[in-house]
Amino acid sequence: MQIEVLSASNFLVHLVCLGRLQGQSGLSESQLEEFRSALVAVLRKRYRDHWFPEQPHKGSGYRCIRINGILDPVIAQAGESSGLSSQMIRKTFPAELTLWIDPKEVCYRFGENGSICVLYDSTHQGAWKPTVKNNATVAVPSRKKLQSKNLEEQVRLLYFYCCQIQRIESGSTLGTFPKYSV
Repeated sequence: MQIEVLSASNFLVHLVCLGRLQGQSGLSESQLEEFRSALVAVLRKRYRDHWFPEQPHKGSGYRCIRINGILDPVIAQAGESSGLSSQMIRKTFPAELTLWIDPKEVCYRFGENGSICVLYDSTHQGAWKPTVKNNATVAVPSRKKLQSKNLEEQVRLLYFYCCQIQRIESGSTLGTFPKYSV
């Protein structure tokens, strides 16, 4: 459970960092680390009696984190315990995000009809973390550009961005992603 929860927490903090790059949050590195630690603690406590490695899909709905216009209570609780307001955290996440944290696999989806991407699976060593190699740069969609789009376009742009990040990560060999042009 530790690797899956850490992978999910790293991903959620990475999304907050993306919001920070777009000027949507003024969180410091220490606040982000505190938030990550709080996420790990809240998720481990919540999943303690709902983790079944022999039946990974059992309890999957309970372990799902969902943002659909409102912030998932698990994320809000981690924010509060780390001293961050749920409003500040909410504005850094996409409008729609689903994150499944299951034994041996962590997956996510942007939007209601987006593709499901594997963030972590048991064939990889260690938790997922956003490591970019060779100083590769990825164009982050600006807040203005996102606001000028409808929800479907916002989701597409954010999904495209995260796919770019996953493609250039050190050691990432997870799946292939749909090709979108921005």
